[in-house]
Amino acid sequence: SLMLTSNLKPGGWVEFEEGIPDLNSEDGTVKPDNNVANMLRLLGEACDKVGQTTRPLHVLMDSLEKVGFRNIEKKMFKVPVGTWPKDQRLVSSFLCFMMSNAVISYPDAVVCIEGIGAFMAMDLIDGVEAWTLVPFTEILGWSRQEVEVLNATVRNDVRRRDIHYLFDL
Repeated sequence: SLMLTSNLKPGGWVEFEEGIPDLNSEDGTVKPDNNVANMLRLLGEACDKVGQTTRPLHVLMDSLEKVGFRNIEKKMFKVPVGTWPKDQRLVSSFLCFMMSNAVISYPDAVVCIEGIGAFMAMDLIDGVEAWTLVPFTEILGWSRQEVEVLNATVRNDVRRRDIHYLFDL
């Protein structure tokens, strides 16, 4: 926090973007025993065991207040995982967030609307081994084969169009 405050002038601002690694759905298709939700829960447990967190948002907000930041805002956006959304508000709220923060420009919006859910699915499918292998084997005591089986179920579930995953970002 000292580095952060020493690099800002009075009245300056800083922005962080953190997601909450909990999946949900508006239509009840993400059940409590869902493989992807279970993997994220277990990953959180592994991180907790070594004093880390997969949910830094509240700690970050408290830390910013302690060093004197004021007018701290938290904005949450629903981000789809997969290409299932037909409801444009699910992608448009995230798109508005990206555009308001000058991350993308209007001509890129069409690509963004069609690609956000696909990108989030690809991130889960391609990244699951990197997220789980060491924490699950070295912290939770799983065998590599057990992790690979879980990861296969996660990849399969992410590809299912009948499960309407949403992340809060």
